[in-house]
Amino acid sequence: MRDSPLYRPESEQYQRERWLGEISLVRPITLIPLGVSLVVAIVCTIIWASLVSFPNITVVRGRTIAESGLVQILASRDGVVGAVLVETGQFTEANRTIMTIGEDLRPFGGQSTSDVRTDLDRTYKQVEGTIASLEETKATRLSSLELELQSTVKRLDALQQQRPIVAMNESNSTELFEAYQDAFDRGAIARLDVLRQESVVLEFRRARLNLEASIESARIAIALIDDKRAQIEMEFSRELSAFVRQLDQISSEMRNLSLLSDQEIVAPRDGVVKILQVEAGQQVVRGQQIAWIEPDDPALQVVAYVDDQVHKSIALDQVLPIEFDAFPYQRYGTLLGRIVGISPIPISSHPVDNLSGVDEVSAYQINLTIPRVFEDVRGIEHKLNSGMLLSIRIPLDERRLIHWVFPSLPSG
Repeated sequence: MRDSPLYRPESEQYQRERWLGEISLVRPITLIPLGVSLVVAIVCTIIWASLVSFPNITVVRGRTIAESGLVQILASRDGVVGAVLVETGQFTEANRTIMTIGEDLRPFGGQSTSDVRTDLDRTYKQVEGTIASLEETKATRLSSLELELQSTVKRLDALQQQRPIVAMNESNSTELFEAYQDAFDRGAIARLDVLRQESVVLEFRRARLNLEASIESARIAIALIDDKRAQIEMEFSRELSAFVRQLDQISSEMRNLSLLSDQEIVAPRDGVVKILQVEAGQQVVRGQQIAWIEPDDPALQVVAYVDDQVHKSIALDQVLPIEFDAFPYQRYGTLLGRIVGISPIPISSHPVDNLSGVDEVSAYQINLTIPRVFEDVRGIEHKLNSGMLLSIRIPLDERRLIHWVFPSLPSG
């Protein structure tokens, strides 16, 4: 009993293993969920960048001017002054027609555009009739050739079908002649029978040669028909091309003529006509001064000059935000101005050339109306004066975010 251990061996072994600590197997962290999440985030970002768009805005410099001076009106095209609807000293409202400029009749020998258009329409219809007649003649001649070709092809087929029969007849007669010749040599038949069979051979040989000549003649006829058809195609194509070019030229002249309709010259604002520099029937050129108007109210205007790209992106009555140099927009905000005038042609000289950075050749003048008083974001009013420098933010278009980041990507 004394030699028995105090604890069972199993208990001692369990206690010994427990001192070494328990071992737990844990699965290592996998990167697959993290990678999938990253890919989904990238795809969502690309989709968002492809759908979200931001405006492409350009900034144009300008200044305020008082409207108490005279407003210049320019001819918007070359032509002849038609009706003058106002007189010197007469009050006119904004957007009222003060005169019209019609087409210049000198290039047409004094004819009116309606007469020239009538002549062009008549010539156009005549050329169309000629083209239709040529097409009909061409179709008739080609149809006749097609019938002739089909007939010749049928005749060639029939001749070629006879070839084996004729050849067989010639071969059989030749063999029979040789048999007659052997019989004659043996003295079995007379010489006359041999000569008769020889004439039969010659007859079949002559028939074969005539057949071959007919076949060759039919082939030559088919080749001639093909050549004649190609010649007709070339001949009519050349004539039709000349008439089609004539139609294109007439269409171009008619399009140019449509641009010569009378244009109305309207007053840019309310005011009194101070100077009329043209009269009815007078020849004018594009950009020529034709009238001056003294504005009826002393309100302020903003004048700025833009290039051709900006000129195509703006329109009358468009509202644009204006930032004054004297009132930083981060603190005071912006003032909205409405476009009331856009010059149809570039202005060769202007008072803000050093601010706009626009080439004189392609500078278009724009005018915006603004109130005399500017109320900032805090509700405080500030009086505006003539000659204040400012910036106008003009949206050109909208571009998606992905095109801002990658400009080389196609916009389609």
